[in-house]
Amino acid sequence: MPVSPDRARAEKSWWYDPRYIIRDLNVNSAIACPNHGETVEVHPEEMYTLRGYAYSGGGRRVTRVEVSLDEGGSWELAEIQYPEDSFRDIAFIDSVYGNLDLTESDQCYCWSFWSLTVPLSTLRDKSSISVRAMDEAMALQPRNMYWNATGMMNNWWFRVCIHVLDDGRLQFEHPTMAGTLTGGWMPRLKDQGKDPSNPVFSTSLPDSTETTNTTPVLPQAVPLTRPEVDRKITLEEFRAHANSESPWFVVAGQVYNATEYLNEHPGGPQSIILVAGEDATDDFLAIHSSDAKRKLAEYHIGTVVGEVTAQSTLENEPSADSAFLLSNKWKAVTLQSVKDVSKDSKVFRFALDTDERDLGLPIGQHVYVRLRRKASGGSGGGELVQRAYTPVSKRSDRGFIEMLVKIYYPSQQFPLGGRMTVGFSELTINDTIELKGPIGHFVWLGDGMALLHNEKRRVRQIGMICAGSGITPILQVLRGIFTDTANNDTDVWVIDVNRDVEDILCRDELDEFAKEHSVRLSLRYSLTSKSIPRDWSQSVGRLDMKMMVEYLPPPSLDGLMCICGPPQMERTAKGAFDFIHHVTCFSDDFPQITLWIWGGMDHKLLSSKQ
Repeated sequence: MPVSPDRARAEKSWWYDPRYIIRDLNVNSAIACPNHGETVEVHPEEMYTLRGYAYSGGGRRVTRVEVSLDEGGSWELAEIQYPEDSFRDIAFIDSVYGNLDLTESDQCYCWSFWSLTVPLSTLRDKSSISVRAMDEAMALQPRNMYWNATGMMNNWWFRVCIHVLDDGRLQFEHPTMAGTLTGGWMPRLKDQGKDPSNPVFSTSLPDSTETTNTTPVLPQAVPLTRPEVDRKITLEEFRAHANSESPWFVVAGQVYNATEYLNEHPGGPQSIILVAGEDATDDFLAIHSSDAKRKLAEYHIGTVVGEVTAQSTLENEPSADSAFLLSNKWKAVTLQSVKDVSKDSKVFRFALDTDERDLGLPIGQHVYVRLRRKASGGSGGGELVQRAYTPVSKRSDRGFIEMLVKIYYPSQQFPLGGRMTVGFSELTINDTIELKGPIGHFVWLGDGMALLHNEKRRVRQIGMICAGSGITPILQVLRGIFTDTANNDTDVWVIDVNRDVEDILCRDELDEFAKEHSVRLSLRYSLTSKSIPRDWSQSVGRLDMKMMVEYLPPPSLDGLMCICGPPQMERTAKGAFDFIHHVTCFSDDFPQITLWIWGGMDHKLLSSKQ
């Protein structure tokens, strides 16, 4: 019986089993045209060219690409182009740049590109497009998905679903979207309770050419409850669990006990504790996936009797000298100004309720930001999105908050762009967003002391790694350290990785810190672009073990490592720290390394005594 996904996740040994080593790519193909979401009008006699790519591993050439319009009942051969064959026509020999001679090689390591032209009227009568490829070893893509222990190297047919819209146009739906983008028939079928590994786009038999068109189906709501649970919970009983020991919360009128899930939550326990004893419907639905909704149902314990409203206490009515932020209540702020700081990054300033109001955000913590995307036409009523941000405004600032946001604009690779950041770019002066907080498990207390998971510890050496707008929490800690007259013995190392020089955010302030505190601060930049300035004297390339060893402090009893960057950077850093731990733990006096990852809410303590 194949290894199930749950078993593979639970039994880490599968990842170290040599039987699952990936030595070569397997034969694979995909459809690029039509694109996901593309619509076309059907005109008599008009043709459409299906296009895509195919490849195989081990230098094997793709010899056949076949396209089916009836779910594998019949196949048409596609035309294949091999761009790398152009390099076999003539050898390139140069005394400076070297030699490239492929004239006697027939191995293929690049994509081949296939195409097949069909009448649009034919597509109108079909329900899907399937493609499969074969290489010179006669390896053929299989019809069905096979789950393997590592969840990788699946190479079943690539299928695009065809929808006929009400106006007669055709709309195409790919299996899924890359990265964090949503959409595709696989998640749609999963949301409908169907098996995406066994899709059926037609009511006909596989060997029949008769098909039935499918119209776009709205995803069915993922059940958030357990049908066997019929317990009624009073407001008084519910409110008794507005605490961090046994937090309960409400989503859509249903009560959930998150006590056993606190330490498993990817966003950390505090994200749940923030909504303990509250209605978390908007917060939950704004940021969670279908899988998270199914997970939520496991903790369903009953239905609340009555309406859960925000508790009307004096703490929700701030006095003139109280902090602005509240952990259990969203509060609106108004956009005052927008300042461009790079080609894709902006500083947004939002006004608090009064000019003298203190934001109330400890150094190192974040705020939850919630905004509603603007619908087409620039009006409100769009998608509600939220995420955590660290402001760049100073701790001493009053009456406003400034946030540095890198805008991920729509691109060919990500047609919708970043859901949250594009929402920021849509804002105009006097628009409002909402804040709630503080959140986070790290606080810089001052005088060389930090708070990690409510535990104080002395920090005399702190290394910090970031990329792009991940500089924001690091900047706040730098300010906290170097403006603290009571602390003169905390040394700091910073690695800041960016694509181009222009992408280095807050550089003036960082350079000023490095100049004024050159004895205590080591600041290292690294660029990953192919166009590096000739006078660049800093590092080049992505974060790696060598860079970390050279520009970060060695392990020490009073050391701390902090990261705020993309997942790949976090994995690199964590892997390096794990390696350092395993190499050094032969010593009985091995110092602890505390790895703190902002945003990922991942806290890891490595010690030889564990």
